[in-house]
Amino acid sequence: MGLRLGVRTSGCSGLAYRIEYADTVNPEDQTFESHGVKVIVDPKSLQFLDGTELDFTRERLERGGSSSITPT
Repeated sequence: MGLRLGVRTSGCSGLAYRIEYADTVNPEDQTFESHGVKVIVDPKSLQFLDGTELDFTRERLERGGSSSITPT
């Protein structure tokens, strides 16, 4: 259905980003669409992700790709 983008508590810095495939959208989730991709964010993560840019590049078909998250 789309990509779920969020944050979770982790290590000394306190927060870590998480990206995973989402098959369902919860009623409280916010959804956004860009370039044909649906991005799903839970309300607790939204405050930390507001204004964030997500970029994905595919280097080679057999090698997958890489993503980067740029907070503002």
